[in-house]
Amino acid sequence: MKVMIFTEGGIKTGFGHLTRCIALYDEVKRRGIEVELIVQSDVDLRNLVGDRHCTIINWYTIDYLYRVVQPDFYCIVDSYIATRDLYQVIAQRSKSAIFLDDTNRIHYPDGIVVHPSLSTNDVPSGSLAGPKYIILRDAFREEVRPFIRQDVTNVLITVGGTLQPSLIQSIVHLICFNHPEITFHILIGDKHDPILERELLSVSNIILHRYVPSHEMKRLMSCSDLVITAAGQTIYELIISGVPFVPIKIAENQERNMLALRSRKLISSNVTWGSSTFGQDLQTEFKNMLHMHTRTEQTMNYEGLLDGDGPLRIVNSLLRSQDFNFFLRKATIQDSQQIFELSNQEYVRKYSINQKPILWETHKNWYQQVLSSKKHLFFIVTNHSNQVLGQIRYERITNYAVISISLSEMLIGKKVSQPLIQQSLMMIQQEWKDIREITAYISNENIASKKTFERVGFEMNAHEEDNKLLKYIYIME
Repeated sequence: MKVMIFTEGGIKTGFGHLTRCIALYDEVKRRGIEVELIVQSDVDLRNLVGDRHCTIINWYTIDYLYRVVQPDFYCIVDSYIATRDLYQVIAQRSKSAIFLDDTNRIHYPDGIVVHPSLSTNDVPSGSLAGPKYIILRDAFREEVRPFIRQDVTNVLITVGGTLQPSLIQSIVHLICFNHPEITFHILIGDKHDPILERELLSVSNIILHRYVPSHEMKRLMSCSDLVITAAGQTIYELIISGVPFVPIKIAENQERNMLALRSRKLISSNVTWGSSTFGQDLQTEFKNMLHMHTRTEQTMNYEGLLDGDGPLRIVNSLLRSQDFNFFLRKATIQDSQQIFELSNQEYVRKYSINQKPILWETHKNWYQQVLSSKKHLFFIVTNHSNQVLGQIRYERITNYAVISISLSEMLIGKKVSQPLIQQSLMMIQQEWKDIREITAYISNENIASKKTFERVGFEMNAHEEDNKLLKYIYIME
């Protein structure tokens, strides 16, 4: 079993597609599945790709795809260059394929089409679309509560990997020169224009940054009071990081993002590079965002917009079969009511340590504490309709954790417990790398659970006499 991810990234195409493919690569790798990036590029990608298995090659040929795509491979394609006949070869030769799309670029062959966007307007029926499929790198998977400062003293400028010197020069002349009291941090990447670099270095209130890894990018964002950015992948990282921003449309495939930002009241005007009103629009928007109340209002509208589980949902969709359409995501506060109802189902209480019905106030307080605790990991079992169908929880106790699981009655007999537990074990191994052992307490009467945990690899360790529970242990590899 192998997953191949086809994309592009470089000076001409930018790095947005490659960045989100790296996030998908990491999600696949987390599950212990062999994965490879296949990238068409005109630059050295070592800083961006790191130690991931990556092949730099022109993959836009039918002959190449026939050679590398095998019948038992799963494929992901994220391209706005590849032609339909190339997609057709991948769809025909692979076991399953997912195609990422931002603009309804072509009529795709058989496969799963994903539109990772804030908007679902004009999305063909049958596609996976909307904010829950937005792809974020690992450093940006968790929502951050915004902290808005009174004054704007640090502004980050990042306009994408294609690096347009004239755009940066325009921003400098329109904004940086007119605000000497603000320090501007400009990201210029590895492949920068030396003439532009000399010009920028001569400006006293400008600090240049070349390529920065994702964790450093997150730090730069969190230290910024405001960001001027291209309206691509970066806006999602800013939203989940709670950072105010002014987006600039620099490519046609960003139009959907701009429309969604306006409809959600995150921006008030459309700043478009190359338009006759670009300078006036940018200065107006920047001036508005200098007001604390404007930045606060923008970030208040971020709440609950992204949950960081886009890669998880997409990879689950890729790997699903007709017999297994269920997957895991992290629990949110919106799941509280459904978890309450699940926990109080009679057959769930029957095998619980505490068999009495749970009161709503007791559940509500407990649920909020668990979600905010660093000692707990709480996963929801769901499907492609986002129904809450079960829960898997881990409670950390020093160097081991205790697992508990309960599933909706509609999943009983569908043989989903084992793969879901296995998936959850891989997920916590990434979250808690130092955990060496997992403990499960199972009712001696719950024959099905005992068999499930034994198939996963748990071994019975002891018998808890007081509450008729068996203690099972799983050793992490």
